[in-house]
Amino acid sequence: MPAVVASSPAARTRAHADVRRLVLFLVALCYLSSFASLHRQYRGLFGTNGVSPVVAFLDRVSFGAKGADPRPTPSWSTLRERVWTLPTLAWTHELSGGYARVDDVMEILLLVGAVLSAAAATTAARGSGSGGAAADAWVWAAMFAAYLSVFNVGQTFLSFQWDVLLLEVGFVCVLLAAAGRPGSETLPLWLLRFVAFKLMLMSGAVKIQADCPTWSNLTALRYHFATQPLPTPLAKAVADASSDLVSRLGVAVCLAVEGPIAFLLVAPFRGARAFAAVAQIAFQVAIALTGNYAFFNALTAALCASALDDDALKRLVFFWRRRAGGKEPDEKDDDELDFEALEKKVVMHHDDLPANVNDRRETLEVMFSPKKKKGAGGVSGGERFGGGGGAWPRRWDAAERALSPLLVAAAVVASVAMFRVDDRGDLTLAIGARETNRFLAVVVPVVVFGVWTLALPVSAASGLIARRRLRRSSTSSSSSSSSSRVAAIYEAIVAIVALVLATVVFGVLARPFASIVPGGGVERALPSFGGRVDDAARTTLSEKLRVGSGYGLFRRMTGVGDGDGRVARPELVVEGKWGDSGGGEWRAIEFRYKPGNVSEAPKFVAPHQPRLDWQMWFAALGHRAHHDPWLVHLVTKLLAGEPDVVKLLRTTSSLPTPPPPPKFIRVRKYEYAFSGDGGGRDVDVGTWWTRKHVGEYLSPLSLESKDLRAFVESHGWRWPVAAPGARTDARDDDASNVVRAALELANASPPIVVVAFAVAAGVSLALGLKWITGGSTREERRRHGEEKAKTE
Repeated sequence: MPAVVASSPAARTRAHADVRRLVLFLVALCYLSSFASLHRQYRGLFGTNGVSPVVAFLDRVSFGAKGADPRPTPSWSTLRERVWTLPTLAWTHELSGGYARVDDVMEILLLVGAVLSAAAATTAARGSGSGGAAADAWVWAAMFAAYLSVFNVGQTFLSFQWDVLLLEVGFVCVLLAAAGRPGSETLPLWLLRFVAFKLMLMSGAVKIQADCPTWSNLTALRYHFATQPLPTPLAKAVADASSDLVSRLGVAVCLAVEGPIAFLLVAPFRGARAFAAVAQIAFQVAIALTGNYAFFNALTAALCASALDDDALKRLVFFWRRRAGGKEPDEKDDDELDFEALEKKVVMHHDDLPANVNDRRETLEVMFSPKKKKGAGGVSGGERFGGGGGAWPRRWDAAERALSPLLVAAAVVASVAMFRVDDRGDLTLAIGARETNRFLAVVVPVVVFGVWTLALPVSAASGLIARRRLRRSSTSSSSSSSSSRVAAIYEAIVAIVALVLATVVFGVLARPFASIVPGGGVERALPSFGGRVDDAARTTLSEKLRVGSGYGLFRRMTGVGDGDGRVARPELVVEGKWGDSGGGEWRAIEFRYKPGNVSEAPKFVAPHQPRLDWQMWFAALGHRAHHDPWLVHLVTKLLAGEPDVVKLLRTTSSLPTPPPPPKFIRVRKYEYAFSGDGGGRDVDVGTWWTRKHVGEYLSPLSLESKDLRAFVESHGWRWPVAAPGARTDARDDDASNVVRAALELANASPPIVVVAFAVAAGVSLALGLKWITGGSTREERRRHGEEKAKTE
């Protein structure tokens, strides 16, 4: 696709157009991976015969009891009430008159969400004009609604911080997708920058505020590689190769990136923001190489990319292309319109002019206008703010060139000042919770106040001025002045509405900072539109739409041995007995991805997230199974041989496939470590892991246990009395049978086939929307006009 160089008016007004497309593309891929991953696991986790059935959860929400009866007559009024109580489209099954099950609705939602995600990624990759921005925004709003619907009924298995983060980022991306006009993308990009800043700073602050010895002594990486939920094969290699000094330096880098460096994400100067973005993205790549964190790393990288502008993005891309033998950023493609060369021409043949009328006028203006002095990066400060030449743009350029390095240097110095060398010569943390709280109480309210009083209004004003300049350059001199004034008034009204909306959303996004910043400074720094407006925004956005959440990853390091500081990863091993009570032996029921067999290597599984394996890691941190009712229900389903649940696990190699259900199941607790990190008596040593038995987590259970049945029924779950896999909660007709047959086909197909179908359908949808809205890009229209003129 031909590009317009930075000298053209179009390029000057779209200083973040490529960044907008990149962010939308990456977030759409995160949506796609999450929808596809959830569809693969839905029946075993959330189906009628799954571990945490959605239908039972909706019954508890509807009636506040264990499936109270009779049900109210389904109607639009009851649907509105229930959606307001628990926003999810799963309620729509009640309007089908019994022909659609809850599971049918949820599986359709997941498949539709995957298709919409592929369509959004396609649109972002190809680019769309302002005409297609409205359609793009509706696609993103539908994706958000689908994921919110799944999240609100996902219970324990959708309680991860990146699920909340995806909702928060997805909501802002609806605004970003709608910002298709030149210069309008800077407001939602600032909101995304602030979300990135909030995520990183809160994650770093809670580590210090928790007073965890592994963070204060910079020894967290000694344990992290082996004790994280799902390590990769590289985790063991990095752990074995890291000396004590390297491990401490790694922890120091982590705290610095999540501390002082994070402030640069919302710096006023693009050079400082670009430095922070590159540092954060490199940090996420390092995490992804050693741990499986689903789509979290890609989503965080997309957030941090919002801190770039098009010029910085191009330089990063060309840096890698230059290393691979590509061209320099200043080199032109053969089909690019070289405005700088046109400025030097005195005579130009008619055939050399673009065919498009607006582009032809723009070319002539550049040829016969005085050449402007450029600032850093080839674009003057006035051009970035939408203005022309003058003293103020030159001063801004000079200030940016001088202050960006100073801000970066200040962040680096502050990072270094966080650490010290103790009497033993070890690198440790020099600050504690008290110093951190004092710093946050002063700086964070200033940042919050500065973003909504300066960054957002300046972005709105600069975008308005940029669009006004672009309209002037593309409007013929014969156009009426009254129509120009009406257009200007309309643009001003739209800019004001966008600014007010962005400020309201920002107030909700920033409020969670109050949980880690003492003194009430954050509340006083937040924007306020009156008590009723603030309460309504907080209720709607935060409580109902899950926008405005707090974060705090790895607040305390787990897997630290009591007293001796050894690596002691807690792990649960589920074992079954297929003989009678007096005979047979206990065999391990293996999971697909979590550690079990001590001679089996970890796997790369991201961006797929095996949510049952993840929750087993959290359950191992506790001491009693009754704190995790879903685990007892999992045992019940395995005893009953429920196929959808068994598919989430691996078959036992010593049994036939599919294996018969065991007669008894127990859960034992072990302490794992990478081989070479532990040993001694009563320790199983394997190629990759060592483990030591520490106790019984759940005593042997069977379906004959009355206590087990009472426990299951007390949580509103069905006791498995029907044939495994039976579903009798829906009526039959030809249409519903066709839909269920399609859903069965999707469920039986390999995941790669489902993803390929979703991508193909999404691409088709994107092309169809583009054809309907006429949302072709300006560059494509210019090339088409030139080709048409040459043909004529």
